[in-house]
Amino acid sequence: SLNLALRKEFNLYANVRPCRSLEGYKTLYDDVDVVTIRENTEGEYSGIEHEIVDGVVQSIKLITEDASKRVAEYAFTYAKNNNRKKVTVVHKANIMRMSDGLFLRCVRDVSQKFPEIQFEERYLDTVCLNMVQNPGKYDVL
Repeated sequence: SLNLALRKEFNLYANVRPCRSLEGYKTLYDDVDVVTIRENTEGEYSGIEHEIVDGVVQSIKLITEDASKRVAEYAFTYAKNNNRKKVTVVHKANIMRMSDGLFLRCVRDVSQKFPEIQFEERYLDTVCLNMVQNPGKYDVL
């Protein structure tokens, strides 16, 4: 896709999505202030897919150590530079043991360089539930 080509050409590897409550707009939660940072060129965004046979398509989730560490460094540096207290790595390493397992190990390694930032690990399904029930418990995802 054109989006993926632009991301790769300009090295736009970190997608930063702030989400915060706005004064004057009544919502279920008044204390939302979460920043989601995701890898923008790998994983589901690697764009590698093909049709095996009619009606069967395979998509490859490409994960590399370099890109995983790079986006983790970005997330922790963002947290540090923006007075954030906690980074939560969101993953499905229980199911995707190799790809998300590599990502998780890389984030764990990078977290050691930032002892002043709290670090936690959460499964994607748990984060989805908690974002609906109690989004204030997260800081940087």
